[in-house]
Amino acid sequence: MQTDYIDLMLIHWVVSDYEGTYQALQEAYQAGQLKAIGLSNFNQEQIKGILAKFSVKPAVLQNEMHVFQQQVAMRQFCHENDIQFESWAPFGEGKENIFNHPLLTTIGSRYHKTAAQVILRFLLQEGVVAIPKSANSERMKQNFEVFDFELSAKDMEAIRQLDRGHGLFGWNE
Repeated sequence: MQTDYIDLMLIHWVVSDYEGTYQALQEAYQAGQLKAIGLSNFNQEQIKGILAKFSVKPAVLQNEMHVFQQQVAMRQFCHENDIQFESWAPFGEGKENIFNHPLLTTIGSRYHKTAAQVILRFLLQEGVVAIPKSANSERMKQNFEVFDFELSAKDMEAIRQLDRGHGLFGWNE
């Protein structure tokens, strides 16, 4: 890879020996080969086990999160444990017609923004890291145009009401 270190290494799935994997990542971290360790698709009990057993705590948790699955309890847990929450599928992979959702498009029109930009701004204001996926250069540009406005408290609360409390993809339920 022609590098002395990796910024962040995630355990992407909870596998049978995820503690052994975490141990190896902790050793790489302590040797300076990793700058941070992260988890993906872990639940609170699994993370509590990691926190209890290892001296290096995870820096990031990447789980499904979008306006329909807001992960409120998990985000609070992460905040309490100084773990940055990262949204996997911030647009829910376009499911549930998210880009044309009436609430999101109405809010977007008030700010002259797209529903996607409203979603990204919502996540930012909630303290969530979002990494949107797009192969379209215009949408990539739009994804960066979320720092020139702020959603009102009323709009934030309205978007919070979209939370269904479960994901769109069927895992970690």
